[in-house]
Amino acid sequence: MLCRSKIYPHTPFASIARTVSFILADSVCKDEGGLFLPPVTTAGWEVAYQLTNANDSKFAFPASSSTEPSWVNVVQGASGAESIHLTLLGGAQSKFMDKNGSFVPEVTLTDETKSEQEKTSYEWACFNKTKGEIKFKANCDSQSSKLSQNEVKSASSSENVYLRFMLKVAIENYSGNELIKLYE
Repeated sequence: MLCRSKIYPHTPFASIARTVSFILADSVCKDEGGLFLPPVTTAGWEVAYQLTNANDSKFAFPASSSTEPSWVNVVQGASGAESIHLTLLGGAQSKFMDKNGSFVPEVTLTDETKSEQEKTSYEWACFNKTKGEIKFKANCDSQSSKLSQNEVKSASSSENVYLRFMLKVAIENYSGNELIKLYE
């Protein structure tokens, strides 16, 4: 399987373990400290190709005449359905989510200005653009900023697959029990 590291810089790697089941691929990657997520850039695909079938020293194609296939997760399938591992933010209805990535609807009581979720403790989704990663923190530091509503909206459509990838990694690495606020 082609996996991506959970830890920055989210380097792709080929798993040591093998499976014949696409469904079990996620478990194989998690057991080796990664996520079953595809490359999202052309450079990432080149690295992935080299991991699975390295180029010959003289020619730009695999040196071996028999190449071993490798499972690679897809962002979009032939039927147009998005990969189950990147469906995060699909149909986003709230700016709060729980530690599993499920949205938590905001509830505002009559004559209240803040929702019940605003009154509880929560952590912010802090985006470090230099590292290209999101971490959940009580306050964003000087290297990171809070996500904007427009960033979350573009990530909920097909415009920003990479932001969904970063959120997926952040959720997988998150050990807190509090709500997560995605944007103001």
